[in-house]
Amino acid sequence: MASLSSAAPEQQRVAFFGDAFVDVQTSPMASLPAYGEDRVVNSVSIFPGGSVVNTARSFAALTQSDSVSVSLCVSLGSDHLGNIMLSVLEQERSIDLTHVNVCNNVPMSTCLVLVGPGGDRAFVSTRGTSNDMSNAALCEASGLLDSCTHVHVSGLFSTMGLQTKDFVQLLRRKKGAFGFTLSLDTQYDATEKWTGDEDVVLDLIRLADVFMPNDAECKGICRAHAKADALLDVEESSLAWLMEAAPDTLIVVKVGPDGAIVGRQGVMHKVPTPMKITPEQCVDTCGAGDAFAAAMLSRWVIGSKSIAPDSVDLLDAVKKGCFAGTWCCTRVGACARPVTAEDLESESV
Repeated sequence: MASLSSAAPEQQRVAFFGDAFVDVQTSPMASLPAYGEDRVVNSVSIFPGGSVVNTARSFAALTQSDSVSVSLCVSLGSDHLGNIMLSVLEQERSIDLTHVNVCNNVPMSTCLVLVGPGGDRAFVSTRGTSNDMSNAALCEASGLLDSCTHVHVSGLFSTMGLQTKDFVQLLRRKKGAFGFTLSLDTQYDATEKWTGDEDVVLDLIRLADVFMPNDAECKGICRAHAKADALLDVEESSLAWLMEAAPDTLIVVKVGPDGAIVGRQGVMHKVPTPMKITPEQCVDTCGAGDAFAAAMLSRWVIGSKSIAPDSVDLLDAVKKGCFAGTWCCTRVGACARPVTAEDLESESV
């Protein structure tokens, strides 16, 4: 069985690098307004957000143990919204915030989330602080890559400074020297270029041990690199292309209510979600992918780290990810509060 760890180390130190946003989010509305129109909603809320922040918070909540430590390396603004984000993280007291960079005179990255019927979303974003990582220096200066056992990079397409050859080279050098495992979740590319600012996305996927896009992201990345739109309209087709392009990487494609498809070296397995909800129960799909990643990694990182698509350990971890993603859809906000082990113990809402 392909595994990256014969036994879990005594101490797991997991580092999270990527984007941090404050989400300003509406409650669901029947339809989005056109220009010149208004919509009245029940509430507008402010939540800490950003893919890597969401994932780190839930991962920390799911792995509360003296044998697992969680560190976060992101940039926050020194403005009011940045203070809100930092206050929430400090109050939870579950993440090492030593390497959080507070930027003076840079506005906190913010995302306006408009929620429509069935949990569908539209976004308007400003990326002040998420672009403050102008090169790999902040990641390297943190020292986390020298001491961690696992690294998770998320929100890549929202963080310009991590879409660089310098960052790829840094990860490759440190991974080779210190042997940590690496997972990657790019998130959606608003530019729809799908290659990264310095054309590094495929290099990062090949470097990762686990890559976990959703179906739209997987198709976008494959189309951008394969230049064959017609062949990549189905999840299995884009996954097959990606497995060939990155043969050593375990690909985990999140396919919404259908669960996930895992694949590596030509072998695919479908994993249905163990939690079924009605359309009425799905109130907000924001953060579902981040909850998936947190729950899957919480099992995978402290387990055998198997990358064989038919491994019982891996499929169990993916199943937990599917459950967490579905659970998240029944709550308003991408991560109004982190997913906990208690949330995953029941298969009902």
